[in-house]
Amino acid sequence: METRYSAPTIAELLVEHNKTHQQPPRGEILTFCSLLPNCGIYNPTAPFLHDGKLYSAARVDMPGSEEAVTQFFSPNGSPTEWHHDSNMPTLPWQDPFTASIGNVRYFGGIRIYEEPRSGEITDWDTVVRIVQDPTELHEDKPPDIVGPRHMKGIRPLGIDGELAGLFTRPIDDRYPRGKVGFLAVKSNVEITADDLANAPIIDGFIAHEAGEWGGVTGAHDLGENKILALMHLARYAVDGASKEYFGGLMLLSRHADRVRVVAQKIVACRQCFPETPFKRPDVKEVVYLTDMSVKSGEVEAWGGLSDYTGGRIAVGDYLS
Repeated sequence: METRYSAPTIAELLVEHNKTHQQPPRGEILTFCSLLPNCGIYNPTAPFLHDGKLYSAARVDMPGSEEAVTQFFSPNGSPTEWHHDSNMPTLPWQDPFTASIGNVRYFGGIRIYEEPRSGEITDWDTVVRIVQDPTELHEDKPPDIVGPRHMKGIRPLGIDGELAGLFTRPIDDRYPRGKVGFLAVKSNVEITADDLANAPIIDGFIAHEAGEWGGVTGAHDLGENKILALMHLARYAVDGASKEYFGGLMLLSRHADRVRVVAQKIVACRQCFPETPFKRPDVKEVVYLTDMSVKSGEVEAWGGLSDYTGGRIAVGDYLS
């Protein structure tokens, strides 16, 4: 009989992280440049290749506002400096994500709903387009997948060139926001918001500790029914108002249509990166790992820092 994984708290995971935390910071700052003035640009995707050129999609915030778009950036002669490519689409989404599965690419982000008069954000959902070429996103077409209202953290998982499932992050009366679900799917089957809302919950993600939450931000098939997931973990600071975000890795095993947690660890805190400007004082201690590249067992994670700029960090070989 398999031993059931005991969900840890963020404090417990930090004990191990602090043993290996390095000084000076080993993470790199990434500079994203847009023609839009005075904007924060953060939460970039890991680079992907299109038409022989590397691209990263990132969130671009309008100054002094929660209004944001997604733009595409490419390197400008330096591996840490990325410039907006005006030939690529600008999308009305926050917090973009992408995954290559088979011969198509999934692009998604958060669609915001605002009160018309005040501009106040009243709701949101996750939308996903499936395209063969990112320039197809120029076309004004409806999303291929739409999540339930108020749900972020929907991420696709590809196995053997096919969409095998989607991670979810339900927030409703049934679940606290620290829960993560996984919906196993079959190709060519329509995925509805109700399907995503009722995805089975993954036991052992993090302990149900008051003031702690998290979600999956990327997933990679390791083969042999093993999945590596990138995750964000968050809690309120001791002042009760500021937020602390951490980046982590989670190893999962897949059994038929269910997945279970095998191991988790925190791989990045804000102190793993140099200091930068921040969007607001309450998000100064935020590192939100958004995507990863996995090559020869080594993981490089990309993400947003202090809701203002981007960064990347080598986080080692899986969960060893």
